[in-house]
Amino acid sequence: MVCSSYDEHGFSERIDSLLVAYIADMVAASDVQIDLIAVAFGLSETECEKTPDRIRGRAGFEELKRERPLRRWNFIR
Repeated sequence: MVCSSYDEHGFSERIDSLLVAYIADMVAASDVQIDLIAVAFGLSETECEKTPDRIRGRAGFEELKRERPLRRWNFIR
């Protein structure tokens, strides 16, 4: 996905990665770290940080840390 393809409603017609992360948390052993990989395309890292997917990804990461604090979550950019 290119950062210029912005959908104001945030619906991207794919399985929500936050849902996949919650399912991974339910099935993985408690000592397993889960990596959340946030891919964005832009001319600079600053531009990539402003993409809707990156913003939602970081918000999801914070939610997972808050709701599932016993798991080690890694947000990889």
